[in-house]
This record gives sequence, C-alpha cells and structure tokens, in this order.
Amino acid sequence: MEDEKEIIITHQKPNINGIGIVEFFEGKNILVTGATGFLAKALIEKMLRTIPKVNKIYLLIRAKDKEAAIHRLENEIMESKLFKCLEEMHGESYKLFIENKLVPVVGNIHEPNLVVGNIHEPNLGMDSIIAHKITQEIDLIVDSAAITTFDERYDLALDANVNGQYQLMMFAKKCKQLKLLMHYSSAFVNGEREGLILEKPFTMGESITKEKITSISPFTNFPSLDANNERDLVSKLKNNITNNIGLEQIMKDFGVERAKFYGWQNTYSFTKAIGEMMINSMRDEIPILIIRPSAITSSYKEPFPGWIQGFRIIDPIIFFYRKGDLPGLLCDPHCLADLVPVDVVVNATMAAIAKHGYLQNSELNVYHVTSTSMNPISLSQIFEYSYDFFKLFPYVNSKGDKFEVRKMKFFDKMSDFENYIWEVLLKQHEVLDEKELTKIRMRLIKRKVEYLKNFNKLYEPYMFYKGQFHNGNTQKLMGEMSEEEKRSFEIDKICFRRRKIQRIGATKQKKAMAEEHGFQSPEGGHHRLCANNCGFFGSPATQNYCSKCYRDISLKEEQKSGAKSVDSLFPPPSSSSSEVVSPKRVSAQVKIDPVVSMADVVVLPPAAAEQAVAQPNRCLVCRKKVGLTGFKCRCGTTFCGTHRYPEVHGCTFDFKSMGREAIAKANPLVKAEKLEKI
Repeated sequence: MEDEKEIIITHQKPNINGIGIVEFFEGKNILVTGATGFLAKALIEKMLRTIPKVNKIYLLIRAKDKEAAIHRLENEIMESKLFKCLEEMHGESYKLFIENKLVPVVGNIHEPNLVVGNIHEPNLGMDSIIAHKITQEIDLIVDSAAITTFDERYDLALDANVNGQYQLMMFAKKCKQLKLLMHYSSAFVNGEREGLILEKPFTMGESITKEKITSISPFTNFPSLDANNERDLVSKLKNNITNNIGLEQIMKDFGVERAKFYGWQNTYSFTKAIGEMMINSMRDEIPILIIRPSAITSSYKEPFPGWIQGFRIIDPIIFFYRKGDLPGLLCDPHCLADLVPVDVVVNATMAAIAKHGYLQNSELNVYHVTSTSMNPISLSQIFEYSYDFFKLFPYVNSKGDKFEVRKMKFFDKMSDFENYIWEVLLKQHEVLDEKELTKIRMRLIKRKVEYLKNFNKLYEPYMFYKGQFHNGNTQKLMGEMSEEEKRSFEIDKICFRRRKIQRIGATKQKKAMAEEHGFQSPEGGHHRLCANNCGFFGSPATQNYCSKCYRDISLKEEQKSGAKSVDSLFPPPSSSSSEVVSPKRVSAQVKIDPVVSMADVVVLPPAAAEQAVAQPNRCLVCRKKVGLTGFKCRCGTTFCGTHRYPEVHGCTFDFKSMGREAIAKANPLVKAEKLEKI
C-alpha cells in the first residue's frame, strides 16, 4: 500500500507549477448536462473566460428540435448578464467565439415514466449520429442536471435525480476517451447526520437511519435502501390511484415519508443521495468526482459581484424579511448557516477536475465545498447584520412606501411562532382582538399565517441542522495550487467580509466595492468597472464607460440631437427644446438602491428607468422570463401564467375591500333632507 502511495506521488506535478488547471482544460471536449442551470452556466462562463483554448463544450439542452435548442442557447446563455464580461473581452467576435465553442445538443438526461434499467433511451435522448460523435470525442462529462425543489413529487424527483444518473452512466461507458465524470450533488445529502460529517461516498443499500440503528444495536436488521425498490413502490402507488385528482399531493407526501423513514430531511436530498449510490454502483473503471456544495449564494467576485439566477436557499428568507413579511423564524439562532458563493464552487470544481483528470484513477472522490469549518456564521449573526443594513437602507416599493424591519425573533416551537405572527398581523391591521376583524381581513390574515407556517416547515430541517461538514479534501486541494492558480481560481474566500459589506453606507459601499473589485491590467494600469455598472470594464477614453454602453449612449445623443435640429427647422407653436442627456449627466442622475448588489445596479436616464421599473420581465416567484406576456398583479409585481393567481403567490392585496369601495363610489348613498315640523 505504501509503495502504491509513493508511485502516485511521483506522478504528480511539482508544487511549484501547481495542479495545472489551465493546461488540463486546453484542447478538451466537454459534455455538460443541465447547461442552462445556475451552477452550470457559471462554470461554462469561467471556462470560456479563463481557458479560451478549450475545444468544444457540448450542452445537453431540453428542446423539441435543434432550432429550439439554439434559441435557448442564445436567450439563456449568450444574452445572459453573466456573459457580459466575456462579450466585452471579445467585442464583435463574441458571437463567432461562442458558436465555435458551444454546441447545443437536443436531449434529456431523464425521461418521465422511464423505469430504472430501461435502455430505450441509451443516448440521453440525443440523435444517434450526434451521440456517436460525442462518444468518440468527449474527454470530460459535467453532470449538473437535477430537480432541486425540496418538496417535489417523488416520482418526478426519482426520474430526474436517480434514473437520470443511470442513463448518464450507461452513456458514459460508451465514451472511449473519457478521463473523468464530475457530478454536482449537495452537502445536504448527508441527511440527518450530526457532528463532523466526513467526505465519504454513499453505497447502495445504506441509509442514515440504518447507520444510527447499527451504531446502537449492531445486530438489528433495518431495510436496505434500493433504487429499484423505490421505483416499484411508486409504480404500485400510481396503479392503485384511479383518479388523478390529488395525485400530486399524494406523491409529494409519499416522497417526504420515504425520505424521513430512511433518515433524510426532504425528497430533494433523499433522491440526490440515491443518485450518488447509483453512480457508485455503476462506475466500474470510470473515474468519478462528486462535488457537494452547501447553500450556494450569489457570486463573490467573478465575473462580477452579486450575480445570481432565481431564488436560492437563503434569498427568500432575506427577501421576505426586508419587506417586513417575516418578523419571526422557526430556527435555532446558534445554528451555523453554511453559505458559499457560486464562483467559489466553480473554482473548486475546475481545480478538482484538473487534479483527478491528470491522475485518472478508477476511484470515486468526494469534495465538500462548504464554509462552516473555515468561516462559520450563525443564523442570528446573519439577521443581526441584515437588521442593521435594512435599518439604514429600508426597502421602498414602486409606490414609494418604506418598509420598516424589526429585530428577528426566533422560535423553537411552531405554536409559539404562529401566535407571534398573529400578534404582529393584528397590530398591523390596528385591531386588538380577532372579533374586531371583518371576515375578509380575517381570511387574508389566516392565509398569510398559513403561508408562513408552510414556508417555515420547508426550511425547518436546515434551521436546526446539527451537522458540520468536513472539507479536508478541499483544503488539501488549495495547498496543491500554485500562487498564480490561487489568484485565478480563488477557493478560500468563502463568506468573506460579509459583516463589513453589509454595515457600510451607500456611498462608502459604492467606493469600497469599486476598490475591492478593481482589475489590474497587464500594463499595470488600474481599470474600473463600467460607470453604467453593467459588469464590463470601463475606459477613460470612453468616459469610464465600456464600449457597448458608450456606443448606446452616444447613439441616443445623436438621435436626440437629430430630433432637436428638426424641431428647430419646424418649431411648433409652443415648443420647448428637448435636452440632450450626456453620459456625465446620466451618471450624475444615478440613484443606487443599497438593498441590491452593486453589480446589479443599472444606470438609466429617468424615462428609461421608469420604463424598466414599470415593465419587469421576470416572474417574482420562479424568475422565469415573461416579457410582454407577464401578468401584473394588484400587489404591484409581475408573475408568469402559473404564479399569476393571488392564492399561488400569496398576494397581500385586499381585493374585496377594493370592490366594496368601487361599488360604494358608483352607488352613493342618497339621503333625503329631513322635513321641518310645522
């Protein structure tokens, strides 16, 4: 065994040169599943930006045909704000560069109603010719496809997170030049384990409950966890349900029941763990790398600070808190919140892929990309910082109403939490007793209380989590990186300066963010981010704007100048000359919302800013692009077709009071004057 270790060490690169991350990816062909997802997009952008010599990246995209796949590639990747820095780097050749590197492939890692073991979809739904080409060329597979909803239907979660891995492993065995398969999992697949949790893989048949029972009573038998058995149970349950009404809720409840029986918190973490077991049981000689990040947050530094897609784990809680809708929380205030920025996860992924891609040992390696062991932060600290921040910079809605926040109260019992929410809501409606409430108000308050109860139930397992993730493999990885790699692929900046960033004022925040995220050019000059805060780098030659923003503003100036000259030739009877907005004037009119990350602030003229606020193009709940087809609710926000209904998105607008006022206004009460007595 010692001899084997020595042989492995002699094949590693000297520590002076580091791991050789850039060199490994150069010339490689990569297949990415779940390519339009949050984490995969960040990984693709980083690879293209730092390693332009990467050969081809095949993106497996769910679409009806190739044209639809190309459309998704353009809309969800090429035109994404995440890729703006890459677009600035390549300028006019950006589109050509992307077309040469990214290849959209129509396919699907999982198909609903497919039984584990069925080989009718051997090529992940790809065309046979394209599939054959990929199997001959591919060097690396990045598996990022998954259903991440905590309480998803059990049948759908099994299809995506378990059967999907089966289909992928079947395909991977056909790839002749495959050097490594990397699978994104979650640190929370460790379920209800407590204490220090090591980076060890799952094997088919084991479970958290079985671990606990055998540790106390080694000879006690407990049912083994098996993927095929779970699929059979789901199939039998479906066959016994003749009416589809209520099927969705039955499947959700069944998933939670099975998860808790085997020792997991919810359907998501349970099925992801079974997916790991499936990969381990089928890997044979394929080198496998499993990355387990904890709760992923917005980008810390790359490609710019603050980028995020959709609502992540911690975001809904902070969002509701800043609006005053979440004055209390069911949690342990001393519980550690394990948060990690998305760019840190991407950097750790690329470093680990390069390391094990060089070794090509037929083994399975697990990495916890987590923060509690390096930069611990408790839930009470997060809400303490959030309270200080929102007191300085309260949330203001589109009507100009300010929302005051109160210090977060923590509860360990649902009954105490519910009573407190009732108390807060009654005070908001300026009543002392439930009897004083009208039926309409009572119904609205009940609905809000029920919504917050369900919200807290969903997050409860993570609010009382008793485990701490060991990340020895990740720390060892950092030690093997060269100084240059540590600068280009930062891993140690987990939850960095969170307190400082949240406590500084608006002007100080802008200055600190600009200084902290400045870019040093090769010539030694100090470049700043674009004055329009679009994520590109500005230049003094273009008035500190990037080339694109400067071009757009210059075009607007020309159009307005042209309109002015026409007005001067044919002046109307009472005309007032239109004012040309210069780039300097525009930047002077910026109002920064300190609640939003500096990277998300977009500088617009007043008219354009009003239009941008008036026409949001994403659903507030699922963040889906809605464009002109969005539904604007009375509560002032825009939703997609699924979440447009008030009862779905928890609308707080009082429709019945509005109706009563409208009826009263249209039908005024007429009272005749009293007759005077003679």
